Amino acid sequence: MPNALRGITERLDDGKTSRVEQVQRRAFINSLNALQLSTNTKALSVSTGDGCWDFLAFDKEPRIVRIDATDVVPNPVNIGDQVMLNNKGVWKFTQVEKETALPFKNEEFDLVYHHDVLEHVKKPFLFVKEQHRVLKNGGWLTLTTPNLFRPANVGKLLLGMLSFPNRIGYTEGIGDYIHTKEYSANDITMLLEEAGFVEVAVKSLYLGLPVLNINLVEYPKSKLARSFCHYLLVTGHKT
Repeated sequence: MPNALRGITERLDDGKTSRVEQVQRRAFINSLNALQLSTNTKALSVSTGDGCWDFLAFDKEPRIVRIDATDVVPNPVNIGDQVMLNNKGVWKFTQVEKETALPFKNEEFDLVYHHDVLEHVKKPFLFVKEQHRVLKNGGWLTLTTPNLFRPANVGKLLLGMLSFPNRIGYTEGIGDYIHTKEYSANDITMLLEEAGFVEVAVKSLYLGLPVLNINLVEYPKSKLARSFCHYLLVTGHKT
């Protein structure tokens, strides 16, 4: 069965998820559970994709009661999954334009989250500043993005082959899948702080070579291992 026709729960439980994505999902859930959210949290899902992250947010964090999902393409979540998401809470989709202001009021959300999005953005300051604008005072941002210094990039850098923008592949509906910029822990901390976020925290996720199925450490602890991790999980607070 084509992936687009399979439901969220099937895709989450099919046993084909990569180790690094499994780590991302667990870290996202743990991050949500640790945040000081209200009992009626309204969340903004930036670039919802197939809806899996929204399902996890509803399913694993009962304080989230509404999710406003966005994407730059027409609603990519299939009808059956939209019904399931609305059985979990209130789920509403809005198509947005790339690199523009969000179509939401100031201080509308308690939580903003996104995964594998920031690295595709041409105007990152506008992107995160808008998320800061639509967050309520006391609200939180949580995101994941590839680490600039992950092993594959270090190898490319040593060979003089690392440059941006970098065409990663092709996605139907979006076209070329391009990383316009990637971030180190220090880079992303400065970006979020410049946009007004405080208490910015960066957690290192997964050390290994996913392409070669070499899995070393899920949550690197040493300074060296953290520097070369595959993903960064970032949280920021608006006060």
